[in-house]
Amino acid sequence: MSQVYEFLFQELEKVGGTIVLVLDEIGLVDGLDTLFYQLTRSRGKGGEVLAA
Repeated sequence: MSQVYEFLFQELEKVGGTIVLVLDEIGLVDGLDTLFYQLTRSRGKGGEVLAA
């Protein structure tokens, strides 16, 4: 699963700027806690963690 997050973060980095991510039917996602944790730990330019 870490490859999926890595790909997501790379693509978001390419877009740059402020990104609003809308998650529809979020209750159907397996591993919801992990998803939220990874999204809040997403990195900015240079790989720094934006949120803890």
